[in-house]
Amino acid sequence: MPNSTKSIKNDSYSNILTIDILKDKNNLKLHSEFKGEMNSLVISKPEKEIFERCKSIDKIMLNANDENISEQIIKKLQNEIKLLSHVLLKPIDNLIMQSDLINIIVSDNSIKIPFEFLSLNKEFLYKRKPIVFSYEKITPSNIEEVKPTKGYIISDSSADPEFACESINKKIPNSYFYHVKNAKIDELKTTLDYDFILMSVHGEIDPDTYEAYLKIRNEVLYPRDFSQENLKLIYFDSCHLGIAKNFVDHFRSLNAQYYIAPIIANEAGNSSTKTILTFFKYLDDNTPIESIFKTKKDLSRLSSTNILHELFFAASFRLYKLN
Repeated sequence: MPNSTKSIKNDSYSNILTIDILKDKNNLKLHSEFKGEMNSLVISKPEKEIFERCKSIDKIMLNANDENISEQIIKKLQNEIKLLSHVLLKPIDNLIMQSDLINIIVSDNSIKIPFEFLSLNKEFLYKRKPIVFSYEKITPSNIEEVKPTKGYIISDSSADPEFACESINKKIPNSYFYHVKNAKIDELKTTLDYDFILMSVHGEIDPDTYEAYLKIRNEVLYPRDFSQENLKLIYFDSCHLGIAKNFVDHFRSLNAQYYIAPIIANEAGNSSTKTILTFFKYLDDNTPIESIFKTKKDLSRLSSTNILHELFFAASFRLYKLN
């Protein structure tokens, strides 16, 4: 199916801050570009420590549904976020405050960092500014609106217990919809007439290589198992698929437009259901960038005062603009 996305005039994103995380020997370098001015600085903590703290945050998030979460764990999360925010955001806080959109360039470095969970002036970044990852610098003229017309939808009830995928199938009723037990996996290797993918299935990621796979029944799906080109949107409600560079790279190679997935082991139902339904609601009249930003802000109002729960509930999904 040809890609029918179109560029739109979007004055609300006239001031875009672009961030690139580069290697500099044993350290990382933060390169920023804003209003035509470029700046680079070496991040004050070693690369190894930065990524260890990112993994620490990921492990802490596994406790999000524990009703008896200890103050010690909450404090550890706060400390990890505080340090990463200080070394990654504080040096460019003035640029962030002036910007309308934060555009992070995809790399082996940036994809590992939970920018969505970082904070600036005691407010989480995900609530302060829209965030989008991309392979090339975004400009206002290449921000597209997308109107999905036919989907390839798979729902695993153990990942989608509240039937969010079925609700989207009703919203876009001519889609290919399968419960996981009836899913026709081989169809993914063929060319059919759908323009978006929505899957609520289980995902697994290698914590060292950041390569992931999906589990459908007793089968494992890798990026190579997807061949549909020119998709408007790929939405995986699957653990860690938001930091799975093998999937992100693959769908970029297929000329897909937007990709969204969680950066942590996300919740089955509840917040994930609300994210799916709210995102697709906003997508009727907004770009994907604005839709996920509004979705997260809405969900943040429903979360508790516990910061672990808030981030888990409202901020776990990441958006990529692939092409």
